[in-house]
Amino acid sequence: MPLAPRSLFACILLTFLLAACSMQEELPTEPEIQQTVYTIGGDRPATLKLPMGYDSMGLLPVVISLHGYSGNPTDHDEYWGLSERVDTDNFALILPAGTRNPSGLRFWNATDFCCNFFESEVDDVAYLSSLIEEAGKYISVDRIFSVGHSNGGFMSYRLACEGFPGLTAIAPLAGTSFLDPTRCEEAPPVSVLHIHGAADEIILYAGTPIGAGYVGAEDVVERWAERAGCDLSSAEELSPIDIDNAHAGAETDRIRYREGCQDGITVELWKINEGSHGPWLTSNYAERLIDWLLNESRTEVS
Repeated sequence: MPLAPRSLFACILLTFLLAACSMQEELPTEPEIQQTVYTIGGDRPATLKLPMGYDSMGLLPVVISLHGYSGNPTDHDEYWGLSERVDTDNFALILPAGTRNPSGLRFWNATDFCCNFFESEVDDVAYLSSLIEEAGKYISVDRIFSVGHSNGGFMSYRLACEGFPGLTAIAPLAGTSFLDPTRCEEAPPVSVLHIHGAADEIILYAGTPIGAGYVGAEDVVERWAERAGCDLSSAEELSPIDIDNAHAGAETDRIRYREGCQDGITVELWKINEGSHGPWLTSNYAERLIDWLLNESRTEVS
């Protein structure tokens, strides 16, 4: 019997992730970074990292970083490198873990396509909201950002769709949103940085147009730009950048929507030409990402 589309997706994705883990084992280990670290989340623990010397009276931006399907917070953080920027860029980092499905693989209950394959009733929006509330015991929470890879990217869009309190911007890599736009029609606008490989064979750049599918990269970006009232005819073509070591030169094209957007919101698409589902990220990827979140996602910050 042929596999159902979502089961086939799960098998392909798991194969990819196992190969990626083998590649990661060959990378040199980095020196350990000293930071203030707390465990939050109770029975479902997550890691909260704060910059050294943080004054609890000062406002601190919070970045929630979400791993992909079958992944874990440690490997995800090593892949993206956000912990290395906590002290330098002065933000709090939350590294949560998805729940395990009956196959023992961690997932986020994000959309009808990805990746709640066993129809769990877990409410990950409520869980992540509780982590922000608990983090408030240690810091004065400022702006909130959600970033994630693959299933974690889908979950970042889910938070935006649900109107996650305090959410300023999301930055998904190789993850997108519901195919049906009405699933997010009541969502307030937020800034979006969508990063996607044009040659992604797991989550297709163009999306899937039928069934429990998902919206393509360009369409989802336009949806969120339109939601913020941006002038779609005034898109800026920014200079290409290099964020994927697998390809020489500046392989990533960038389009920005900012003209007419309400509240200074910015919506951008970074298209990694020939990029895969798990691009070989450059050493300055985390720096570029955090700079965009803190300094570019909104031109007006209250």
